[in-house]
Amino acid sequence: MNIKRGLAAIAVAAVSLTSLAACGNDSAQDSEKPESLSFWYYEEDDAGQTQAWKRAAKAFEKETGVKIKFERKSFTQIAQNGSQFLNSDEAPDLMESNRGNGSSGVLSTMGLLTDLGDYVKQYGWDKKVTGANAAVAKYGDDGIMNGDTWYGMTSYAEYQRVYYNKDLFAKYGLEIPTTYDEFVDVCQQFVDKGVTPIAADAQEYGVMWLWWQLVSRNADSKFIDNWQLYKGDVNWNSKALTEATNTIKDWLDKGFISRNATGMKAEDTTQAFIKGEYPIYQTGTWNQGRFVKQITSFDWDAAVMPESNYASPLPSVARAICWSFPRSRTTRICPPSSSTMCFPVMCRISSAMQEASRSPRISTRSLMREARP
Repeated sequence: MNIKRGLAAIAVAAVSLTSLAACGNDSAQDSEKPESLSFWYYEEDDAGQTQAWKRAAKAFEKETGVKIKFERKSFTQIAQNGSQFLNSDEAPDLMESNRGNGSSGVLSTMGLLTDLGDYVKQYGWDKKVTGANAAVAKYGDDGIMNGDTWYGMTSYAEYQRVYYNKDLFAKYGLEIPTTYDEFVDVCQQFVDKGVTPIAADAQEYGVMWLWWQLVSRNADSKFIDNWQLYKGDVNWNSKALTEATNTIKDWLDKGFISRNATGMKAEDTTQAFIKGEYPIYQTGTWNQGRFVKQITSFDWDAAVMPESNYASPLPSVARAICWSFPRSRTTRICPPSSSTMCFPVMCRISSAMQEASRSPRISTRSLMREARP
């Protein structure tokens, strides 16, 4: 059954947030325990984080008898319509949401999320998740990250990587680049051989993430603080921004990126890379599980964009998902789709996860918008 609608506690991730229902006390559980909790998410089913969530959900059900019902949505559905979902009679109890001022921050200003402060103190989450890891879970009244109110908990981290089709590199006698100059040179050599080197979509976030990697070549921590946390004014004429923007234009003019990118979405470029149509694809680790499972016709490799200082806007965020349980314990779950990492799942299994979802809605306040990232 779906308990009090319209309130979802968001568990925040480095590049993405997972909204998990907040946890109550044991007495609350005994008086009213739901049969199930609905969880909306947008990760691929092959992704390591999805596998970790599902295995943690099994442990939760075993301990409490409460089943987590998973329902997959697209990233765009939740990013564009999350507020409508949460403000409707069909709202899920738990929802994954992208982290940041323009996503979770907006939802927090609308009064659609549960204040998890009491649970953070009760279960000691603030002792386990600190610094940059906690910044994306807390928001102020204005919806800005690193505020005073906990609306979620870090769930996992994503990193930007450049994926290479090794077979196409070998076919044209080229080497995987290890420096930025080599990267530019190999792109030019592909163009000279009649091949568009970089898979990128412009209808969603592909070109933007590529641009961000170029921005990060000249960015420093002060720039990041001003850009993401609004600690100071962003210098829009800075080298970090102007050089990255000019480089994208230059790469487009040279044919490194197809002009058809304006008609492509993220799934288009992901599928094209999986089919072996492009030698280079700059994307996030959210696609890694798909590549491991679905790329069967060629060998591939991946690395951080050469000279990129910030492969993720928050590169140090731990891959952890915190759920509330009465008996504290820690287990390690190794997702079968992830060949390189284990997700530490800190389980504090409690049957009172529904308590916060019974809280009343708060009045809607002003909205804020910010482009991803």
